[in-house]
Amino acid sequence: TDGWRIDVPWKIPQDFWRAFRNVATGVNPDAYLVAEEWRSARTWQTGDTVHGIMNYPLRNIILDFCVSDRIDAEDFDFELARLREEQSPAAPYHLTLLGSHDLPRLLTLCHDDVGRMLTAVVFQMTYIGIPMIYYGDEVGMAGDTDPLCRAGMVWDTSRQNQQILEAHRTLIRLRHQHPALVDGIIESVHIFGNIYAYRRSLGTDSVIVVLNPRDTRSGYRIPLGTWQEHQPHQWYEHLTRRVFTTQDGALTFDVLPAHSAFVFTPVP
Repeated sequence: TDGWRIDVPWKIPQDFWRAFRNVATGVNPDAYLVAEEWRSARTWQTGDTVHGIMNYPLRNIILDFCVSDRIDAEDFDFELARLREEQSPAAPYHLTLLGSHDLPRLLTLCHDDVGRMLTAVVFQMTYIGIPMIYYGDEVGMAGDTDPLCRAGMVWDTSRQNQQILEAHRTLIRLRHQHPALVDGIIESVHIFGNIYAYRRSLGTDSVIVVLNPRDTRSGYRIPLGTWQEHQPHQWYEHLTRRVFTTQDGALTFDVLPAHSAFVFTPVP
């Protein structure tokens, strides 16, 4: 899809961006216009300027939960719901980013903890919005603030983190295969301490995501709710490639590792 990423758009009057949209979509009706916006999306949700923003407010919430331990799962759920209400109905058109040319690399923010990083990436790739991957993050490039975050791409595969790359490939493939991850509704399934689980669904398509950005938990159960009565009892986890069988309507982990994330779909 063709489009424009608009830098510091608040420095130009809105009337200009209305005219800009008319010209751009006049040339290509499918052109996507996205504004760099670090604060609120409200100014850009009138439907006559851009289609979405670079969702820095969402990024802050993700990092607070998955990376820096500033909020627990209950606060995470609250902040997500608040932001969805503020950004509706344009939320699906905003870019969900974790890194950019203006910010330290995600792996650097995670102090080289791959598990921490992938917890944030799993959420990015399974939540509402359009995932934006900053070049090199998908292979584990590191770097602090500008100019270190703008280093040249690492093309040497021996220097690329294959675990991070394979996780990105898996998550991208899932978004192509499961319309629930693109257009589905979101429901919180389990919120306790630092464990957060949610469901994306569209028609008969369901995806369950479990995040544990903190400590290891043993014998952990995640009840799936009453809707589980009409779902298969076996779920395939795509990152570990394991099949889980529900017990009494719950996903059960012998060990729920620290700094981990899981993505489940029903076994047909």
